[in-house]
Amino acid sequence: MPTCDLGAQLLKARRRWSWALLALAGASCASLVTAPSGVADPVSVFVLKEALHTGLVLPPTPDAAGSPEHYVEFGFGDWAFYALGDDGASGAVPAVLWPTRGALGRRSFAVSDDAALLREVAWADLTPVVVSRARAAALRRELQEAFDGARKQVIVDRRSGVKFVPSDQGYWWPNTCADVAAGWLEELGCEVAWAPVRASLYVAPRDP
Repeated sequence: MPTCDLGAQLLKARRRWSWALLALAGASCASLVTAPSGVADPVSVFVLKEALHTGLVLPPTPDAAGSPEHYVEFGFGDWAFYALGDDGASGAVPAVLWPTRGALGRRSFAVSDDAALLREVAWADLTPVVVSRARAAALRRELQEAFDGARKQVIVDRRSGVKFVPSDQGYWWPNTCADVAAGWLEELGCEVAWAPVRASLYVAPRDP
């Protein structure tokens, strides 16, 4: 068999395996998220789900002049697959099988109320979770500080508007975007059910 034919077949096989592994991850468990009860100063954060990606949208906080900021989404992923857009075997296989370089993503939405956000992000699934306003503001500061601290290397996806910086966390199947978002929700006082392989998050319906 010619060497070039063998190489092409191996490349096709690697691509099939990479997408099979990602499909397996997508078919695995979704963790139930339960919002905290009895929140004194409530505000909604939003779990954003788009294809295989899970992120968290945090509400505006007043700036020093008292003007509200915009909603902002933070997300996590593999650097090659999520930030560089390498969806071939070279990016997908390592992202699933072993720890790789992680990326912290940030995207701002130019709206300042929940209804406008839902209209702006009609292309994704947004689910509200009611939490403490103080905790939401603290998490937003924490993630913004982490993003600002890594600004020496910023990549911008001009199609989606997401900006990426390197994360100090490694990405692989036990630590996916859903796992990191689950950790952020726990910081907000939510309960997140354990899952052996967490592919996504499911928010428990609120009591009427």
